[in-house]
Amino acid sequence: MDRNYDIFFKNVNLDNISSNETHKISNNSGFSEHPHIASSGNNIYIYLTWVDNSNGYKQVYLRSSENGGKTLVKVFH
Repeated sequence: MDRNYDIFFKNVNLDNISSNETHKISNNSGFSEHPHIASSGNNIYIYLTWVDNSNGYKQVYLRSSENGGKTLVKVFH
């Protein structure tokens, strides 16, 4: 169990075949909660958002992928 309540992502294609890799989306000392996922362009562009309180107050964070979730860009908030 992850004691920091981090957010994880695993890519699954339309044939319900998952990749072997699980991505840890958030990695910080605060609580990460309320994850949301959206996609566009036949699931090529993926957007992951969540709320985190590492700075003492809640902020919205975003990570995205431009290749169907194979790689994720840095965290934005």
